[in-house]
Amino acid sequence: MSQPSVDSTPQKKRSGSRSSATNFASDCTDQWSLRMDDARKEREYRRFDFDDIARCALPKNSTLRDLVDKRTKEISHRLDDILVERSQDPETPALVRQAANECRKWLRGELISKNSSRYEKVIYPAHAALIRCIAGHLDPEPTSAGGTDEAKRVLLPYASDLKPTGSDKRIRIDGALRSCADASSADDELRPDYRDIVLVAEAKWRREQDKAYDQLIRYTRQVYANQPNRRFAWGVTICATLVRVILFENDRMVSSKDMDVTTSTGLAAYIKFIVSLCFCEEHQLGYDPSMTWCSENEYWIIKCPGRTPDNDDEQPATYYARDPVFVADHLFGRHTRGFYASDDPELVDQPDTFIKDAWPHAERGSEDTSRDELAILQDIVQQLKTRGIDTTGYVRPVRGGTVRLDDDHDDNTDTVLDPVVGDIEAAHPQMGTIAENDETDAGALATKLAAGRGKDDEACAIDDSSWVEVIPYRVHRRLALKPIGKPLYALSSPYELIIVLADAMTAHSKILNLCGYLHRDISTNNILAIEVDGRVRGVLIDFDCAIKVGSQRRVRAERTGTPPFMSINNLRNSSVERSELDDWESLLYVVCWLGVYGVSGANQSKYQADIERKCRTDKNYKPPLYAWECGTFEEVARAKKENLEDMGTFTGSVLNHFQREDGYAMLKSLARRLHKRLLFNSHLDNKYMGMVKVYCGGDDSDESDDDTSKSTVVFVDPFAKRLEQKARDQINKDLMKTMAHYKAAAVNNAHTSLIHFIACRMKELRDGLNASDAASNPKRFLLVCGSGQTQTKASENSSLNDLICAVVDPSVTQLGEANSTNTVLFVKAERSGRQDLAYCQLIHDTRSLYADQPNRRFAWGVTICATLVRVILFENDRMVSSKDMDVTTSTGLAAYIKFIVSLCFCEEHQLGYDPSMTWCSENKYWIIKCPGRTPDNDDEQPATYYARDPVFVADHLFGRHTRGFYASDDPELVDQPDTFIKDAWPHAERGSEDTSRDELAILQDIVQQLKTRGIDTTGYVRPVRGGTVRLDDDHDDNTDTVLDPVVGDIEAAHPQMGTIAENDETDAGALATKLAAGCGKDDEACAIDDSSRVEVIPYRVHRRLALKPIGKPLYALSSPYELIIVLADAMTAHSKILNLCGYLHRDISTNNILAIEVDGRVRGVLIDFDCAIKVGSQRRVRAERTGTPPFMSINNLRNSSVERSELDDWESLLYVVCWLGVYGVSGANQSKYQADIERKCRTDKNYKPPLYKWEYGTFEEVADSKERCLTGLERFTSSVLNHFKTEPGYDMLKELAHELCQWLLFNLQLDRAYRGVVNTTKPHYRRPGTRVNTNTIIVEDPFVKRLEKDARDKINDDLAEVMDLYKRAAVTALYGSCQ
Repeated sequence: MSQPSVDSTPQKKRSGSRSSATNFASDCTDQWSLRMDDARKEREYRRFDFDDIARCALPKNSTLRDLVDKRTKEISHRLDDILVERSQDPETPALVRQAANECRKWLRGELISKNSSRYEKVIYPAHAALIRCIAGHLDPEPTSAGGTDEAKRVLLPYASDLKPTGSDKRIRIDGALRSCADASSADDELRPDYRDIVLVAEAKWRREQDKAYDQLIRYTRQVYANQPNRRFAWGVTICATLVRVILFENDRMVSSKDMDVTTSTGLAAYIKFIVSLCFCEEHQLGYDPSMTWCSENEYWIIKCPGRTPDNDDEQPATYYARDPVFVADHLFGRHTRGFYASDDPELVDQPDTFIKDAWPHAERGSEDTSRDELAILQDIVQQLKTRGIDTTGYVRPVRGGTVRLDDDHDDNTDTVLDPVVGDIEAAHPQMGTIAENDETDAGALATKLAAGRGKDDEACAIDDSSWVEVIPYRVHRRLALKPIGKPLYALSSPYELIIVLADAMTAHSKILNLCGYLHRDISTNNILAIEVDGRVRGVLIDFDCAIKVGSQRRVRAERTGTPPFMSINNLRNSSVERSELDDWESLLYVVCWLGVYGVSGANQSKYQADIERKCRTDKNYKPPLYAWECGTFEEVARAKKENLEDMGTFTGSVLNHFQREDGYAMLKSLARRLHKRLLFNSHLDNKYMGMVKVYCGGDDSDESDDDTSKSTVVFVDPFAKRLEQKARDQINKDLMKTMAHYKAAAVNNAHTSLIHFIACRMKELRDGLNASDAASNPKRFLLVCGSGQTQTKASENSSLNDLICAVVDPSVTQLGEANSTNTVLFVKAERSGRQDLAYCQLIHDTRSLYADQPNRRFAWGVTICATLVRVILFENDRMVSSKDMDVTTSTGLAAYIKFIVSLCFCEEHQLGYDPSMTWCSENKYWIIKCPGRTPDNDDEQPATYYARDPVFVADHLFGRHTRGFYASDDPELVDQPDTFIKDAWPHAERGSEDTSRDELAILQDIVQQLKTRGIDTTGYVRPVRGGTVRLDDDHDDNTDTVLDPVVGDIEAAHPQMGTIAENDETDAGALATKLAAGCGKDDEACAIDDSSRVEVIPYRVHRRLALKPIGKPLYALSSPYELIIVLADAMTAHSKILNLCGYLHRDISTNNILAIEVDGRVRGVLIDFDCAIKVGSQRRVRAERTGTPPFMSINNLRNSSVERSELDDWESLLYVVCWLGVYGVSGANQSKYQADIERKCRTDKNYKPPLYKWEYGTFEEVADSKERCLTGLERFTSSVLNHFKTEPGYDMLKELAHELCQWLLFNLQLDRAYRGVVNTTKPHYRRPGTRVNTNTIIVEDPFVKRLEKDARDKINDDLAEVMDLYKRAAVTALYGSCQ
């Protein structure tokens, strides 16, 4: 006879496979006690008795039923004779003869043992002997060709008391039956195999029926786990001579009455059951005829129903699949299974379809599709497509529907229990009226079993009625879905998990808001990972529990979901409506679950081994989240509430148990953030927080019959309050923001892996090259180094940067902290749509590269927004960004990889480094090449200088990037420097020979003129040599060499920027304005040339000068007295250079005045003539913005049309005095002040330092701030002078500031029109006889008035006198004499 697929139903365990999510704890603790406890609960609340359950095994065909009766009678009549023959046949093995004798004793009730465990071992072979007798009688004749009176199969016993193959426990079973073609296949020593078991038999002593049930439940669960074509299962218990038959369907275990084998009636009933199993159809054994195993090719052949999105009546399609990736490893519930499948048997190992097989609840006889997953998915996909949304990250149905047993019958609960389903309902009328409040016995079934059911079980009270059926109605549905995904335990790291969860919740939000479906079952098994163009993404699946919601996005209270991940309200089945907040709470539990038990299979196995070890040493030990799955719904809810009641408890009871491998710190941070945003959202009032009802006062009621005032106590449920639209929207917004933020951090880590992969692959290729191919080797490798806590602690206020560093050997994967010599670029990750924020943070952090690397010419940067990567080049005036490179596409990924590889092969100067400045790590000094132009010779070779770290650093991203070194031309004297090296990138005119903006030429002219006039140049900066830095013999270092070969293409791509006036009101011009606040001391407006046109990329040249004398910065001074002397000397030099040499400095700032020591006394030197310009006899030049923003004059900041003069530099000096008076002169003063400011900022987030607006804001905003401070002397005193320090010497500095302000802006010797900073008005009367009858108003600008020669000379003289007076006072205070 033909052998059905049941003969070989191997559900082979895959390498690394493990139990489902809800079995983690029970798999990991004391195996026996926990499993028996779960089984006891199942038995107590799932089981009910029905005498005739064995009728379900009777063949449907009446002829076969008659044949079953006939064979039963024959076997019952001849059984004793058969046993006698076997016990006395000398050719029969001794064990078989003994078993036959034991069987005769058992059937006569003579098999007695005082030891119950001994009795069980004796009864195993007795029962096996009975089964072999039945099989032998049914065995067909050898010559038979399979007649209609033959059995379809025979059942034979396995060897007893052995651990079956395919078990996930080290537990032996008493006995089991398998299906064979004939009795000749009998093997008394064959080990049981769960893949082939038809039913399990459990034997116990007479008084241990409940224990037999419990163990049978445990073993039968393994049958479901190993047989993916299992619809339901049979089982047998033997207690002494009493046999019971049990049918396990999705929601109940139905037990027969006792069949006493010592009586003819009982024995015949049991024999009839076994014979029925031999004659019945495959589906009556519990197998699915639409899913068969092909042993030749080792794959499953699966018929999927024909309903498609376009046609409801297609024929079933055939799919081919290896073993399932999801198994139904729980005895009760939906029995969801999942396969990776293909509709081509040749491509079975290249699957493209996911087959989902499950038994969801349904309403008997209803055509309603609101709970039909196929209809729901079709509607979702259709709505998304209508809105133009890409459905790549959404599960899409290919076909599906209800599985059919044959042409006439769907597969459902009724076909499982046919023909007894009606009789069961009739036999248990009391169960038909049980309300679903879970307070009565059957209702409590769902509650009490929550912990034991696991991932694919939902509350049985899922329909809209208040009535629970004895056997809840289910239908067998199968869906073919795309794309195929892998389960979460197949992920390799928590970073991938975060990405997948973020994608799933994004899909959840869109499905809810756009399509109107609430998922209601977020769990570890309902989120899959897919791979799109090499990148992991998440997909939300399993819409069995999904329901259509209205505009309020919430539905009536109803318990659904997977118990360990169900929300507290859901577990308690409270009256609070369900909403997306319940699903967010489920997500929190998913994060915690996987954080504790591990993400990958390897993590979980390691954790399981650790738990088992603890259980062996401590019998009372319970895993951390044990209470989330073991107990009633109410008990689980109580445990979760206790764990989550506040952040401290949540940390101690859950977060501290997270695994400690790489990535789990970020997962822990995510859990902490979700907990805070969901339950304790700081944007909401206290009544919306927590999980405990809060008292909100009471209302006095005077509407009482006895006139007695009553007080009504009002309690507010925070769960209900959070359902208010405004609160819910805020929480949702914060949660989505959190997930997007952490996804960006996780993507950034995925980027780390990509960079490391590129480096290792390049090393492999290099190692494979011959020595002759050395020129083809990469010059360096790039690896990612974490910045501080950025990879271990992700919070919404922290930077998520990586540093890409250059290394020699990429085999080093842990670089630790990056250092200033090997960091190549920063990477900034943000969520999708946050490109501008990524730019801003990258600007902020790339600034440190210039501060830490004195040889930095320009900088690279990378932003990652979700899967979109951009490469940014930071040059002195612009940040030039590439287009988006989508790494999920082959083109985008290849482009980014090409960029990284290019950085490995390119020259040092293409990385942004200056080849003329190198670091000697052995001696710890910089070796600096200074161009050869000297006052006497323009063609000398570059000279070499040696210097420690710079005293001035370019700590801003845009501008001249001025750096200063104390250097010596002798390496032995590097610590006794005599030369100051200035390195900067001033503006220049491309291709021009004009030296009017060449600082070296300007300084040479100044020194020459001073010497000609016999003036001592000790207090003046003198050039030794300098010029334009060269990259090599053929190329100067300038903007063109930085941007080569794209500078021309940039100009062509942005022609509109070539006509932008420098009024800073248009986009490109505004760039300099907007960045002014951030660019700081060495930045000037990019519109510095004489034209009215701003280039797309302003042209600069890299110049380096060797200067004498060397000076120390102002912060190195010890007192305000020294500062006053230095400032007075600097302004004296400024006056002489202007009046005698004709150069206006135009950039007075704290960094452009140095202090030197001459004959033991401090003196001042004015430096940095980058912005200096030749002036005429009028000593003023056309309006042009130059300088350092905090010290620029108001006219300069506003770029007004008023010509610039020395008065602007005097105004800058005033700001220098004020700045150092407030922030402190010495480094110690400044550090103390900074610490005080930081303390105030921590206590008051709105606090702003006194001169905050002088440096932060646009040029116009800074000008407005200064104007408000200088509207009058009283205003100046209150807003600035009163913030001066109070240490000795600052009183004199304050007086100096007051005098400078008064004589510069409010000179009483001048007319009122010359005073102040605000325009004044005066009436202009018409002359007699004119036709104009109205008077006009004349506006007078005091800045213009002060430019008149007489006024300007008067102000200059007064200011010079003030500075001389205060210098004398300071000298006296310091040295006791003004000489």
